[in-house]
Parts: sequence; structure tokens; C-alpha cells
Amino acid sequence: MATATPAASCTTTAPAGTGVGIFTQPDTIVPDAKNPQALNRYAYALNNPVRHIDPSGHLPWDSLNDFFHDVQSDVKGRDILLHWLYGGGKELDSVNDKSWNEYMMSNNILTQKTSNLVKGLVSQVDYEQSKTFDISTSMEIENGEQIIGYKYLHATNADVGGYRVTGTIAKDRYGSATIDFTYQWNDIIDPNLSYSTDKAKAQLANGIPFANPTDYIIRISWSNIAALDTNGNYTSGWFYLPTPTPVPPPQPGSSPIHSGER
Repeated sequence: MATATPAASCTTTAPAGTGVGIFTQPDTIVPDAKNPQALNRYAYALNNPVRHIDPSGHLPWDSLNDFFHDVQSDVKGRDILLHWLYGGGKELDSVNDKSWNEYMMSNNILTQKTSNLVKGLVSQVDYEQSKTFDISTSMEIENGEQIIGYKYLHATNADVGGYRVTGTIAKDRYGSATIDFTYQWNDIIDPNLSYSTDKAKAQLANGIPFANPTDYIIRISWSNIAALDTNGNYTSGWFYLPTPTPVPPPQPGSSPIHSGER
């Protein structure tokens, strides 16, 4: 919001002449001398608060897209932020949604930590036996200030379920295991005002028409079947990393063949 003190809320519904929608003191700068609307330092958001937002009070943005251009973001980060702004506190649930599944299983930190967790559970199953698991633990991934989905999620919240792992592990007579699990990330989306970008997002929210920023619970569930061989190596599923095919070195006396050569 602008640094000057508003006469009242910046709406356009009040009777003319009341001063609502303008400031009692001029703004400290003219953000764009080439724009006639910006020359009126008593006006908020270029006199058009329905179209523009101005969290800083010095540089109106046309839309949320302008804000996203100013900070690093990804699709899931924007989805999480927009639900905080407009979701009204409704719980956000994703159950085996393809885009969320790929997003969560693409996180290297989560993949490595969950891989180790699953190997520990596999060790609890005897040969030619199967065992059902339902555990809840804590999980942390990236931390930071950008509008990145991983950084919004950062850590699960034990009050709403933590990191839940459910399903069955079956071992054959040789000790190879099949892991059929569902994973669930449970968290509460709320701003951490110790971060500068969270403060900026809170300012942003206060300047957006019709926004109602409200904390909410998010639950992301995805299922996966993985296989672990007797040597403790994953051979399929989420944690499997194919070995790159080596490129043979050129033979002595041979020359590379370039495209277009005959």
C-alpha cells in the first residue's frame, strides 16, 4: 500500500465528494512521469484500483502476472499462492493427480529421503512374506523465499498428518521386494513473515481487489509401485535411476562422421 495515509478504503462506491479513494497526503514519488495518471500523487493505483494493485505504494502492477515476473516462481507455487488468496480457507486436496504426482516425485531431496525410508521398511519384511504399513513421520525439502511449490511446502505439519506412507511390501523367496505404497504430504499453507517475500505477498494480498487471503490445509497424495532387488537396488518405480548407456570411444584411426557427410 502507499506510504501516505488513505482517507478511507480505496473503493469507488462511496458518494462523490467524500474523498474516498484518494489519499490525504501526496505520495513521496512520481513513479512514471510519462503517465498523466501518475502525476496525481493523491491517487491510488493510477486511479484504477479495480485493474491495478500497488502493494508498495510506488509502482502499480497491472495484475498478479506482473508480480510473478518480479520473483522466481513455478506453476505449483502460483497455484498454492492463488488458493491462499482466493480459496477462502478451503482444504486443497490432490489424489493421484498426474501433474502433482510428477511434481512431487521429481524432487531430488524428497526422492532420496523417501528411498531411504522405504529401504528401512523393506528390511522389516521376511522372505516369502508381505506386510502392511501405515506410518506418519516428518519430512523436509527445500526452503526459501520464492514462489516455488517445493519452497511453499518445505516441511510437513504433524498437526494435520505429517508425511504419511501406507501400503504393502511383499518379498519373494529370494528376497526381492515389491513396494506398493501411497504417499501423502500434509501441510498448512500460512505466510512466514520472517521471510521478505512472504511479507511482500501479504502486502500484495492486501492490495488485490476481491482477494481474501486465508490459511489452509493442503494434502497431496500419490501412489507408486517400486521393485527392490536382493542387492538393495531399485529396478523399477519412483526410486529407480536407469544407468546411462556409455558412449563407446572412437576407434583408433577413425574420424567422426558429421551430418551431411557421405
